[in-house]
Amino acid sequence: MNDIARNIERIGVPIRVETNSGWQEGKGVLYPVRYQQQKWGGVEHIPEGYSDDGRYVLFCPYTLLADSHYGSEIVQGNHRFVLIWKDDYSESCGGYTKAGLKKMTEESEDGQ
Repeated sequence: MNDIARNIERIGVPIRVETNSGWQEGKGVLYPVRYQQQKWGGVEHIPEGYSDDGRYVLFCPYTLLADSHYGSEIVQGNHRFVLIWKDDYSESCGGYTKAGLKKMTEESEDGQ
């Protein structure tokens, strides 16, 4: 196991992911997306920014999201999310997947 995957396993929370072949379980680091507008119109991701309601980022090992796709359901405890995008990264200390999620609410589940 690479260093990044080992650290995700150590500090992550249990995650269940809907895949093409059923549900898969693992651990991931999940946190809300926070944006701040820059002076010239760009957008930065910084801790002091404003939380974008319902948007989350997930860091996890490659294997957890390998067989998932746009719209896959992701469950963490009592919270449900939809996978919007995912990117794989490879660093000298290992690889990981970074994914953008949208939190499901009762209104979104009803199609309203």
